Amino acid sequence: MVNEIKINASELDEQFVEKIKEEYGKNANLKITVIPTDNQAADIDFWEIISKLDWSKGENDNEILQPAIDLLAQKSNSDIIKFAETLAKKLYDLDRKEYAKHLGKNAYKKGKGFSADNFLYARACVVANGFQFYEKVKNNPKEMPKSFTFEPLLGLVKKAWYQKNKTDFSHETTFSYETFSNPNGWDKTLKDRILA
Repeated sequence: MVNEIKINASELDEQFVEKIKEEYGKNANLKITVIPTDNQAADIDFWEIISKLDWSKGENDNEILQPAIDLLAQKSNSDIIKFAETLAKKLYDLDRKEYAKHLGKNAYKKGKGFSADNFLYARACVVANGFQFYEKVKNNPKEMPKSFTFEPLLGLVKKAWYQKNKTDFSHETTFSYETFSNPNGWDKTLKDRILA
């Protein structure tokens, strides 16, 4: 007999596993299908599009971006907006002093000049290098790229939207990816000193 059991991942615990073993036996075969939530689905789509960046094109930014633009432009307008939201959130999550302190010669140092734009473009480079690199850096700020940036990633959504709709992209994302937008990543006095 085959039974289908639907359960939220938050409800999976040792008691549930023991109940399954009791009811179906310790040697029962289980088939687990994970149905992502909307956020998880958006994240999966996001990284699929990012994976289309064609680094074999050398320094030709337009050619690097084009496969990702083409794939994103095939999506619905709401999916393009979801991509924009996901990109903004990932950049926002890296907008923290502990990442800025690990940019090599461009790193934040107390009392020294610091380029907010360069830090944004370095964060874009982290995202552009895909899920594994993003997670590696997110878990260890010392992995921030020391001399690489990828500003063109910030134009991907606008280009895909225009390619699809022949109009300008005007959606304002929930999270701002501009440097110093994450209030949990910067103390007020630091922000005030740098912007002064």
